[in-house]
Amino acid sequence: MLRAGQYEGGIPTGRHEWRGVDDALYGSSTIIGGDGAWTAFHPNGRKAEQGTYLHGCASGPWRVWSEEGRLEVEEHYVDCQRHGPYVWYHSNGQRRLVGQYEEGRGVGEWKATYSNGDPEWVGRYDEQGSRTGHWRYWRWGRQLASEGPMVNDAPDGVWTDYHPTGKPSATGVRVGRVNEGEWETFWSTGEAWRDVEYVAGEEQTQAAQACSEMAGDWTADGEKRTLGCMVCRARDDDSVDMVAMGVWTFWHPSGGIEKQGALLEGRPHGEWKYFHDNGAVMMQGVFDGGVESGPWRGQWRNGAPRFEGHYAGGKPEGTWTSWLTDGGVLSQGRYEHGEKTGVWRYDRRGQLVTETQAERDARRRDAPDAGP
Repeated sequence: MLRAGQYEGGIPTGRHEWRGVDDALYGSSTIIGGDGAWTAFHPNGRKAEQGTYLHGCASGPWRVWSEEGRLEVEEHYVDCQRHGPYVWYHSNGQRRLVGQYEEGRGVGEWKATYSNGDPEWVGRYDEQGSRTGHWRYWRWGRQLASEGPMVNDAPDGVWTDYHPTGKPSATGVRVGRVNEGEWETFWSTGEAWRDVEYVAGEEQTQAAQACSEMAGDWTADGEKRTLGCMVCRARDDDSVDMVAMGVWTFWHPSGGIEKQGALLEGRPHGEWKYFHDNGAVMMQGVFDGGVESGPWRGQWRNGAPRFEGHYAGGKPEGTWTSWLTDGGVLSQGRYEHGEKTGVWRYDRRGQLVTETQAERDARRRDAPDAGP
């Protein structure tokens, strides 16, 4: 498109013409002495903007269109400043942002909406154009995401964040963009989860601090009931992954801790503990690169021993013993490279019996589904 015209101080002056590559006239506008009606055009010949200049300033209602001809903005000007109602539209014609300007500053209540018409946020601006009062933010699908007070254009006071379920996820004091002091967190079902102490937005726990030192993202998921650190890793193919690192905690649906231990590049490493839903230890031992290693032991819900043995490279090795809930021996024998070997002792209906490897093999051939 060919365009002819001059500007003085950023304001068009004289006659301006917009023409196609074939020299066809799309349209023209003339501004004399800073006054006149103005229409500008896109390279495809469609209208780009339309309004009026008065004394060298945009004045009155103005409209802006996309190259496809969709209305994008409706606004009003007084003395070169936005003053009056303002509307910004989505590409589908839904209103995206609605509010009021006074002398170039947004004032009063403003509303932002998603392209489906659902609310995105609602809040007020004071006479200086700063956010003030109670603000609310939504996710796509009319799910309230957070709400709280704004002071001097920033969060300041008690805020509440919400799960996608609509239940609160956390509540506490937020100053600027960071959490401060004690926050209370909740499961996605609404029950209380844990209390968290923040200083300058940093959770004051050893695991969270370790995550910060790894430049990780400390992730608390009240729906999956997990808490731990995700760290960015670059791969050989130039892709980027987020991997779990450091101490992770998983909870039962009932609210008690299910398991806890360290992850190294997403795999269990070091000591791990597993818990019954009544809080008693279920089993504990060590992982090495994602597989069990060294001594492991387990307990029944009443705390009585359940099993004890060693792992080597993720396979049982050496003597293993398992017990009944009353303390009686259920089984005892040896493993080599993950396979039972030698004589094993079993409790059979209250009687302790022995069985050799040859006897076990024969029994399995004759009755493959009968017993261990």
